[in-house]
Amino acid sequence: MATLGERIKSLRQENGLTQEEFGKKFGVAKSTVSLYESGKSTPDDSLKVKIADHYDVSLDYLLGRTNDRHRPYHELGAKDIKEIDTLMKDLENQMDIGISFHGEPLDEQDREVLMQSIRTAIEINKQRAKEKYTPKKYRGDK
Repeated sequence: MATLGERIKSLRQENGLTQEEFGKKFGVAKSTVSLYESGKSTPDDSLKVKIADHYDVSLDYLLGRTNDRHRPYHELGAKDIKEIDTLMKDLENQMDIGISFHGEPLDEQDREVLMQSIRTAIEINKQRAKEKYTPKKYRGDK
């Protein structure tokens, strides 16, 4: 299967865009697009979501995990990611007050692991809620 860089290049070319035009559309430099396409750099998660949303492909397709472009209705979109980012920033600010485990303050590495675990749990729960509460006519699993 294709890599993330190959998928970005393919989507860009299918839509008749130069690296410069693609970069302007997504707020990155032409050289950055070149680095993405060559696999020497990868876009951050929010940019991956923007690209997938813009071209109406699934993140799994963009990341090269599948050749199926179909985008499940319950997949998290840019709005969901932004909402989670805001929630995580609020939580991080609250953690600055201090958090401990067995009476000992958490070091930076432990805090990062805790924050990533919480983020993953929130993402999974949002996806499950979308799957559960999406009307059958929109699910695509008829």
